Amino acid sequence: VLYVAKERLRGQAILFSEKHQAEINETTGIMRGLQEANMDDEFSINYQFVVDSQTGVPVGAEALARWSSPVLGNVSPSKFIKNAEKSGVINQVTETLLRKTLAEVSTWPGDLFISFNLSAHDIGSSHHIHRLSEIVQSSNFPPKRLTFEITETTLLRDLNRAHDTLQLLKGLGSKVALDDFGTGYSSLSYVQNLPIDRLKIDRSFLHDIEQCRTSQAVVKAILELCESLDLDCIVEGVETEQQFEVLQGLGRMKIQGYLFSKPLPSSDALTYLQFFPEPKLENDPVTGGMVKQSRMR
Repeated sequence: VLYVAKERLRGQAILFSEKHQAEINETTGIMRGLQEANMDDEFSINYQFVVDSQTGVPVGAEALARWSSPVLGNVSPSKFIKNAEKSGVINQVTETLLRKTLAEVSTWPGDLFISFNLSAHDIGSSHHIHRLSEIVQSSNFPPKRLTFEITETTLLRDLNRAHDTLQLLKGLGSKVALDDFGTGYSSLSYVQNLPIDRLKIDRSFLHDIEQCRTSQAVVKAILELCESLDLDCIVEGVETEQQFEVLQGLGRMKIQGYLFSKPLPSSDALTYLQFFPEPKLENDPVTGGMVKQSRMR
């Protein structure tokens, strides 16, 4: 209950309830499951593709962690990542996921980038970053096609350490993306002071972008910022054709969202790569996303 109070209602009293007990039981089960997990067998990767806004052609993909526990079943990443950090196994989880990702994408077309997420605990340890560097260097995947994604919350822990860590990653030849851009108070200072290559505009700006001129103006301003600083820009959470059409009118960018691709296991991702999604869209039975017609790659 103490942890619940600290996380949600710091400085206030809370009443213990059956709901809290259920949450405690769930957390305890997840943490025990992580400690006992055969990570090579239980963890896997799904890939959500990123496309060029003007052509609909895939230019990259984000690697997304999945955990299927023999005891707990499928556990949401939002739950197991948080508890992996609390239980002290997050570095082991990250290393396992990175090895799996690089092994799977090593045969993908050579013009596609792969984004891989790092947590605050990942970038907080120089020893761990060196371990990740060794994994990248020992793989068959070119480091220049690898992008490490971090969130603004991650940077808040220790900005100086984050700067040094990102420089180590860029020393590999890899790139760095700032995820959920636009949701924090200091985003611009991060862009100015950190070695960032790519910004990912948070999905919250798309909520009413079809009608809201303010949301359109904000996205356009970020696009212009990226262009002036020679940064890539990805807009996340694109789910409707109307959102897509508005974004196309604002400029050229990269787009990620269910409109083009849901997260796919590796085998389905390879099937997806045989086709170029078209700008005019309809349901596609293979990807779960939207395409009008398909052209062989």
